[in-house]
Amino acid sequence: MRAVLLAAGGETELAEPPLPPPREGEVAVEVETVALGPLDLLPATDTAVVPGRGVAGRLAAPLAALGLAAGARVAVDPRVPCGECGACRRLEPAACRRPGLAGTPAHPGGLAGRLTVVPTRLRPLPADVDSELGALLHLLALAVAALETAAPAPAEGVAVFGLGPLGLLVLQLARLAGCRPVFGVDPLAERTEAALAAGADLAAVDPAVLREAGGGGLPVVVASAEAGEMVLAAGEILAPDGRLVAVGPGLPPLVLDGERPASAHRLPHPRSRHWRRALALLADGRLDPTAVVTHRTTLEAAPSLLRRLAREPGAVLCALVHLRR
Repeated sequence: MRAVLLAAGGETELAEPPLPPPREGEVAVEVETVALGPLDLLPATDTAVVPGRGVAGRLAAPLAALGLAAGARVAVDPRVPCGECGACRRLEPAACRRPGLAGTPAHPGGLAGRLTVVPTRLRPLPADVDSELGALLHLLALAVAALETAAPAPAEGVAVFGLGPLGLLVLQLARLAGCRPVFGVDPLAERTEAALAAGADLAAVDPAVLREAGGGGLPVVVASAEAGEMVLAAGEILAPDGRLVAVGPGLPPLVLDGERPASAHRLPHPRSRHWRRALALLADGRLDPTAVVTHRTTLEAAPSLLRRLAREPGAVLCALVHLRR
């Protein structure tokens, strides 16, 4: 089966790489749609990987344990439980101490076309959630988790560092929660324009602009790895007693001023309740995650799009790759 291989520097190709053999208890998912964005290029590795962490597809066979028939549409959690630690042996994979991540050398992502996964990684999709929404569900769940961790009160200010698809979803959720003002910062001007269109009160390429507009700082800062090295300035925008939440792979250590009793949290993965909340947001129609999508393409064209994402990050915000219709 053909898959997309991504190497360091953004070089990509279509190939037929050897994929890990199925483990006992795994089920097969035929991938329909994959969401790709800046986080799929992180962290960089010298070993080629099959990317794609936002995945929606259909079960290749019935799964009685979840009451799902063959062909049932599911999203796939990119978090891969190790299967060996105490939590996994207690059948609590969400608490796995050594989880892996899809889109890394050990665990292929959705552009493999077919995945074999443990049932705990499956998120059944309602009939009214199509494969595009399903592929974006992980990003939305991650955004939900970030804002829940930050716990802003209505009318508290929020600053979002990194305005890729994840950051833009955090920004939209902050507005829905009644946060004011909502600021965004990103090194790419194209992304700041997208943030303004999504409802940001202010978006800039220079963190100093946010620092000045926020006066003594904002109570909540969410820093996404989409910001790159700019994320190091996230602590400078934080008010005393504020909350900083760092989201995504490949983040450098974030340092807070030791004289301020602010708090910092790292958030690598959403939990089951965040996926459920994300599905509820889709159901009530108050948020449309497809608003962050700038490109739709096919498996054959995915290598050139990934190269463009790596070399011209401002040209591609989020792409949906359709493998099957």
